[in-house]
Amino acid sequence: MEPVSRVKLVAVICLIQVLQCGIGESQSCSPGFGSDLFLFRVPREHLQGGTKIGTIVFNDCNGGTRFKFTADDAQYHVDSDGTVKLRKQANLHDGHKMFSVHAWDSSGKKHTALVRVEHQGGDVDEIESAQTDLPPVLPILVFPKSSNGLRRQKRGWIISDYGKETQMMYRITGEGADQPPVGLFTIDKNTGQLYVSKPLDREQKDIYKLQVHAWSNADGIKEPSIEIIVEVIDQNDNSPVFTQDVFPGFVPETAKIGLEFMTITATDADDPDTDNADIRYSIISQTPSEPNPNMFAINPITGAIRVNAEGLDRQKYHKYTLEIQAADMQGDGRPVIAKAVITVTDQTSKWKIPPINIPENDRGPFPKQLVQIISDYGKETQMIYRITGEGADQPPVGLFTIDKNTGQLYVSKPLDREQKDIYKLQAHAWSNADGIKEPSIEIIVKVIDLNDNSPAFTQDVFPGFVPETAKIGLEFMTITATDADDPDTDNADIRYSIISQTPSEPNPNMFAINPITGAIRVNAEGLDRQKYHKYTLEIQAADMQGDGRPVTAKAVITVTDQTSKSEIPPINIPENDRGPFPKQLVQIRTSHAKNTRVTYSITGSGANLPPVGLFLMDKNTGMLYLARSLDRETRDKYELQVHAIGDDMHDEYTQILIHVVDQNDNKPIFSQDPFIGSVSDKSKTGHKFMTISATDADDPNTNNAAIRYSIINQTPPEPSPNMFEINPVTGAIGVNAEGLDKVKHSKYILKIQAADMEGHGLSSTGNAVIFVTDTEDSPPRKWEISHIGIPENERGPFPKQIAQIKSSHASQAKIVYSLTGEGANQDPVGVFMVDKINGWLSVTTSLDREKKNEYVLQVHYTGEGINEPPTEITIRVIDQNDNKPIFTQDPFQGTVPQASKIGFLVMTISATDADNPNTENTNIRYSIISQDPLLPHPNMFAIDPITGELKVNAEGFDKEKYPEYTLEIQAADLQGNGLQSTGKTVITVTT
Repeated sequence: MEPVSRVKLVAVICLIQVLQCGIGESQSCSPGFGSDLFLFRVPREHLQGGTKIGTIVFNDCNGGTRFKFTADDAQYHVDSDGTVKLRKQANLHDGHKMFSVHAWDSSGKKHTALVRVEHQGGDVDEIESAQTDLPPVLPILVFPKSSNGLRRQKRGWIISDYGKETQMMYRITGEGADQPPVGLFTIDKNTGQLYVSKPLDREQKDIYKLQVHAWSNADGIKEPSIEIIVEVIDQNDNSPVFTQDVFPGFVPETAKIGLEFMTITATDADDPDTDNADIRYSIISQTPSEPNPNMFAINPITGAIRVNAEGLDRQKYHKYTLEIQAADMQGDGRPVIAKAVITVTDQTSKWKIPPINIPENDRGPFPKQLVQIISDYGKETQMIYRITGEGADQPPVGLFTIDKNTGQLYVSKPLDREQKDIYKLQAHAWSNADGIKEPSIEIIVKVIDLNDNSPAFTQDVFPGFVPETAKIGLEFMTITATDADDPDTDNADIRYSIISQTPSEPNPNMFAINPITGAIRVNAEGLDRQKYHKYTLEIQAADMQGDGRPVTAKAVITVTDQTSKSEIPPINIPENDRGPFPKQLVQIRTSHAKNTRVTYSITGSGANLPPVGLFLMDKNTGMLYLARSLDRETRDKYELQVHAIGDDMHDEYTQILIHVVDQNDNKPIFSQDPFIGSVSDKSKTGHKFMTISATDADDPNTNNAAIRYSIINQTPPEPSPNMFEINPVTGAIGVNAEGLDKVKHSKYILKIQAADMEGHGLSSTGNAVIFVTDTEDSPPRKWEISHIGIPENERGPFPKQIAQIKSSHASQAKIVYSLTGEGANQDPVGVFMVDKINGWLSVTTSLDREKKNEYVLQVHYTGEGINEPPTEITIRVIDQNDNKPIFTQDPFQGTVPQASKIGFLVMTISATDADNPNTENTNIRYSIISQDPLLPHPNMFAIDPITGELKVNAEGFDKEKYPEYTLEIQAADLQGNGLQSTGKTVITVTT
């Protein structure tokens, strides 16, 4: 294989430089930098003050060697000789930093170049300066020699050192050369001059990787190829784009100054690491301008709009329209305009909203009513309703709709839990007549799983090996299958079984399988490698604990000689190995190799099974190779079988276990961002009130996943910059100082860092938003619960919380909750219970829709001075596919005249299913499994899969020869893919 040299540092060519390749070749001196982009790589992200980064080159064409340079990043300084240094310690966030350097020539003209500092993470290629007689404009890339590596000149040709001795030919391949977009880059085959043929667009593609080849036809010289990386430098050619044209917002008229209540967002397609995409927000105008023209202010960086002045009055000015500007280049670039429409709301407004659970694959008809959303104001005036969010005005658009006059919510087509299991909508309500506008509220629609996915084996054929001396009970291989249904239900609860064994000797049950784990074990004595060296098992995997959708696969078991297996200790391979590949791991040798020619091979995951070709073996030497780098987070171990076959020897095999060793290549990830919490302004120091959590995909048994938490910043910093503390191990946030005051500071934002390696490794940041409350806060909203959906056959643990019922008086008085109705104090007693203190409603056992599909309960509230009517709750039990079809007869009896033609209706087969008739759980399909006798045609009858009509399918009935036929009929729900039953049909042939 021809070696390939990867040129990273030296072979990065700025777009402007490459464009110059196609311009004239004048040798007159032009003042300017030696390159439009200087790329320096450093071995670590954290840099100390005084670190020398590299050297830039400037030529004023007057022979000067020292110049005045200025950098637009204050952290960096450029000496007069071009040396770039770091003024003080800094971190390379995201692994790189780019800034501009300016210089002026003798005529006073300003010149600018870009400097990019990157974290290399390893050894950096050496850079050398050399002089040639080529034009002083473009960089030259010299093919590397093994002695001194790649050298970089100041110019733009690609040359081979052999070009000094013989005529070399040049060719380029890769992206933009012979791969799409073909012809974008070309090279002069004789001189090595590299050209770009048309302008580049960074937003279409920001990097191109080319390979340069050089050879001599005259002398047979061939250089190893080198890689050139062409980076397209961003220009500010994209304006910001608002994510909405009009941003709706709602603010209570009692809101205090500083309250942030909505956020404006815009995006920019330019390079996010440059000012070209650095957006700043500002308010251009406010309508109306009363009572203060600056009622609102906007955070220029985050786009958060806050209250800026007192005087909000819903009766006088119930709506404000703000004209918002977003401009890139930190506000000095391309501007665009959008509107924010802010509705001032009454602090006391209420909603009534139900929780929603919808089974997937509903058969309609559509649109189908779900629930009704009601505003309390609907009792006084005509309210108009609207929904936004996922499935409404965001993809998939139009999945959910709402009747604008009644608030009735609809779903327009069946849902698929495997595509999306939850939808978050926002409901809006307002009155055009009275100017009333409710604050929006979130509706969560949960898609309930149905058993619409069959198990899938991880392999079609599972290879296994068992010694012929193995004892009964020895487990020697494992079958695995997965199911895309909800893992917390029986729909994904797989059971394994053995359908057949070939050969069946000496015992038809030589092997058994653990129905839950899939482990295959020896079940009988008599394994004999000489008589039966291989067995094939047909394995079935079925969900619904074995009663659901079945699939089959094969297990091929080789019986081995006990003396032929040798042990090899596990092999440890670090993930993310940088090669070169293929990489030698270990050599496997059999003792027979001294006396006979042996051929080696490997099987198993990573060899002949997915991921195929990851491990390779030299069939002659037994050398095991790794073909590419491994990723522990994708798979942490591989089991391979090595086979040795030769003349005059038994087939030998051994097993190799390969462990992938973890590297710290994953940052912690916060479980949410932001975290929302609240704390009373009466809380004492040390009070814990919320917990931050993050996960790390690295090995949990190493420090690579040992996370530590810290608070980076607190906004606002008053009255103390350390109002809160965080437990570095648990992430629990507590009060650290006195002085919480809801009136002065109603909200705090903490910037939290999570870092692995016990706080010294990779890190991520997230936010915790903390609301300060007082004892006189407004009472919680009281929601009217229309109905609650609970899937049947839930597996617990029980009791299981369903919903929290809360009285609107709970903040003023001690409320005691109680429950009456079906399933509470009426039969079946005790199915539901309510916590008398906090109002949490729970179910104590699994439900069965076929026994009872609906429960009506009443929640009662009692307390001193409280006279509140009970709240009615309807519990609806959501169907699961837990019932097989049942034939209405068994057997069915029928007759057929022997002269019947094809298509003659003999009879109709029918079956029923106790599941919900409005779901696929009862959608039955019929099929003929067998016919006895099979003469004169094996398919004398056909059955309509939907109607069950049984018709004549072939001619040739003969009452004397075949007076009676017995058919075995299958009925299966879920359109034939679900639970199934079989029955018999006896058909008598008549004259």
